[in-house]
Amino acid sequence: MTIKQKLISAFLLVAVMIGVVGYISVNTSEKLLYDSIFKSSVTLAIETLDKIDRSVYYRIKKWRSYAYTSLRLHETLSRSNEEFENLSNRQEYINEIDSAWKEGRDTAFTQNILNNSLSQQLNRKIEFYREKGGYNVFPEVFVTNKYGVVIASTGRTSDYLQADELWYQKAMLEKEFRVGEVEYDESSDVYACATAINLYDNNGNFAGMIKVILNIESIIDILKELETNMPYRTTEYKLLTKDQKFIYSSGEFNFLQDLPTKLLHPLQTSLEEENIFHFVTEDDDPDKGKALFAHAHSEGYKDYKGLDWLLLVEHQIAEIYAPVVKLRNLLLAMSFILTLSAILIGLFISYTISAPITKLKDALFRTGRGNLSTRVEIKSNDEIGLLAGSFNQMLEQIQRRDAELVDTNKQLKKEAGERELVEKSLEVLNQKLEQMVNKLSESNRELQDFVHVASHDLREPLRTISLFGQLLEDSLKEQLDEDDRENLRFIIDGASRMTQMIEAMLIFSRVGTIDIQFDNIDLNEAVKELKDLELTVLLEETGGTIFVPDLLPRVNGDAVQVRQLLQNLIANALKYHKPQTPPEVWIRADQVVDNMVRITIEDNGIGIKEEHYKDVFAMFRRLHSKDDYEGAGIGLSVCKKIIERHGGEIGLSSEFGKGTRFWFTLQAANVEEVGTNEQKYEDVLKIG
Repeated sequence: MTIKQKLISAFLLVAVMIGVVGYISVNTSEKLLYDSIFKSSVTLAIETLDKIDRSVYYRIKKWRSYAYTSLRLHETLSRSNEEFENLSNRQEYINEIDSAWKEGRDTAFTQNILNNSLSQQLNRKIEFYREKGGYNVFPEVFVTNKYGVVIASTGRTSDYLQADELWYQKAMLEKEFRVGEVEYDESSDVYACATAINLYDNNGNFAGMIKVILNIESIIDILKELETNMPYRTTEYKLLTKDQKFIYSSGEFNFLQDLPTKLLHPLQTSLEEENIFHFVTEDDDPDKGKALFAHAHSEGYKDYKGLDWLLLVEHQIAEIYAPVVKLRNLLLAMSFILTLSAILIGLFISYTISAPITKLKDALFRTGRGNLSTRVEIKSNDEIGLLAGSFNQMLEQIQRRDAELVDTNKQLKKEAGERELVEKSLEVLNQKLEQMVNKLSESNRELQDFVHVASHDLREPLRTISLFGQLLEDSLKEQLDEDDRENLRFIIDGASRMTQMIEAMLIFSRVGTIDIQFDNIDLNEAVKELKDLELTVLLEETGGTIFVPDLLPRVNGDAVQVRQLLQNLIANALKYHKPQTPPEVWIRADQVVDNMVRITIEDNGIGIKEEHYKDVFAMFRRLHSKDDYEGAGIGLSVCKKIIERHGGEIGLSSEFGKGTRFWFTLQAANVEEVGTNEQKYEDVLKIG
């Protein structure tokens, strides 16, 4: 077979192979696309249901925490159970009140239940969550005693006696809590899940129950958020109860409406099959054609077992296969064009390549036998001509390379010797650098020792001057004139101020030299301890208040230095307040950026002029006289030093006469546990 025939045959074979590979690729892509969409849809459904279960769990957790820690709840419950236990005609009493309650009579007893301290606390709590969430998160909450009657409520319930209700009887069978199916709640006029939390006394005996109506609007919001990032234009989500009734759908639906029969039968068939989480069937809208449905069941979260809800993720087959159909048509067109082009190109190339290739073959044969002086004479500007020229150049380079190898070997030996000298020089430099580091460490230690010794040696004579100055002032008080007494007071005051400056320098030195130990720090606990210990006297003297509107995050840092940082900034905010105006301090945390959390401490004090911003962090730089505000003028210098050692930043902004806001950044701690014990820091959040 000639080269011409081989080239034409090769091009035809390539064209056929492209067509076959394209056909196989289209079919494989179609299957892979189907599997990929199915798997990603199932994963999306599982993750979404997990997010819904977590949302329900954390809302229940808030009320369970309240049920375990509220003293007012347990005191009211204990008092009610004791009163009912001592009633001789208890059931008649309950029936009489229940009858009046159902008739809607507004009695003093009814008003007492709706307005007692526990009911007011419950109302404040649901109002807090309403403002925080932007909607009625918990429309209704009420508490019953162990006899099943209402003792506190956020609104008038349909019945006073709840023990004969089905939800109550089902909740009694659970040990901790029970979440009911989603349904329309008439009292609160919302679709919700009723959650019942069992209450126990100190002996572990059943003491009563809290019923919380959980609005499912937060669950609907999770699904609506999914719709903003739908992978396909026709993608729809359907959230169903365990009985296949609608809770939500991206399309039109009625709440708790049965799933259409066209979807119900294939869904039930898929559910009966093990490890089958999808099916293909006609859409409930006949104009849409076939659709792929992936589904998953909710499995709860932690001790919340879930409600066995079902989430369907629907994709229209026509839309998801559109790229594959387009690819198939494109490959068919390309296969036809390639087949035709292969015949034409093969004919052309056979005439332009055969002869030059034969010359190259002969030249290669001669070169292989050791004749490096062989050259190929092909004069053309195409790739074959370039290849021939490159071949000739290669032979010339090989000949030159043989001559250059000896010189190269000598040069390599020379470079190896130079490299050995450089390595020895580097070794000497490393030794010198290590010695310099050791000397620097020793100098730092000597500097620290010098500061401590100097501060001790200086404080002793200053203390002596101050002490003897006071003794002289007391003993010679009547013998000295006014000028002498004033000079003596200057001596005593100067010695005291010098002592303060030495102590301040010692504090600043310790901040910069003592090794810091990084730890996980709870800023809420740190603020609470400062309020109760170090800042107690200053708060009482100034009448100040510390506010922490939201829980502060955890940070990584040295616990002692971070506490000193907070104490200095809060103390300054309390100290520099306007006359006749009690100081107020707000502590907030901003969003974490690049693993750094930003903390702001804002006050309503006298403020700082902008031209003094650069001076406030300098040592012994005071903006006010010591008669107006006490201090050594080193507190903010210490704060800046602490932040620098922690790798953060510190700064301020102020409006003169209206207040100052100091801010600093620290490394955020990696806390995986979601949710915080709100009860533990309730006083921090409200009072400060």
